[in-house]
Amino acid sequence: MLEQQRIEYLQAMGIQLWMPRHALDNAAESSWLAGSEANNASLEVSGSTPVKAGHAADLLAEMGLVDAVTVATHPQAAESTSAQGLVSTPVRHQTFNTEIAEPSHVAEVGDASVDDIPVDLTVPKFELHFALWPCGLLWVGGQTFEQRDHSFQTAVSYSLLGNTAPQASYSQFKWPYIEGSNEDQSMAVALRALTAQWDFMSSQGARGWVAMDSSSLKWLEKVSSKALFSVNKRSELYSIAGKKQLWLALQTLSPTSVS
Repeated sequence: MLEQQRIEYLQAMGIQLWMPRHALDNAAESSWLAGSEANNASLEVSGSTPVKAGHAADLLAEMGLVDAVTVATHPQAAESTSAQGLVSTPVRHQTFNTEIAEPSHVAEVGDASVDDIPVDLTVPKFELHFALWPCGLLWVGGQTFEQRDHSFQTAVSYSLLGNTAPQASYSQFKWPYIEGSNEDQSMAVALRALTAQWDFMSSQGARGWVAMDSSSLKWLEKVSSKALFSVNKRSELYSIAGKKQLWLALQTLSPTSVS
């Protein structure tokens, strides 16, 4: 809420405001002070009543609320004053407490509802293995590559390049990166780190990726483009149907060569 709008609401409710003549120590910077003639003039032009400056006790006394404040903050002093016939009427005291205490109660309920929002700090556990070939094809698996995988990837790379297949570049991504650490390694942090890994692979020439199991597909598709080809189990990749489908998917890659 804008400050001027807040002031107008409180004035409409009959609540007199108190503003300091000088900035208070360690207080947040104020947009204007009550004693500024320029600001008061601007308020008069806009049709608003300028806020009156002065001590809180003096302002409350003019409103007839000094005794109500005494009753609220010092009950024993109020009883002594009541014996001398100086305490305000119960009606005025009730009105003052209603105007001040009710917004404070609402603020407390609002703060509590924000604090009660649960934050998921569960640490996911997974690992991904990458094999990036010079043809631009990135192989991704949830387990370490075996000799059969190396031989198959070499044959595919050779068919795409049309010449001797150079060596692939291997890397690994494991989460959590530090076991038993007290640092934040929740899902949000894991996905940011995996995004950085994918960006690095893309900068190294990855033009498409093949998921060799459901685990690698589940995690990498959260941060990357759609997989060129994927299987649920690695054994499906080496079946006749799997090889045929992979070959058809590879036709979408533009021809490339390595000198």
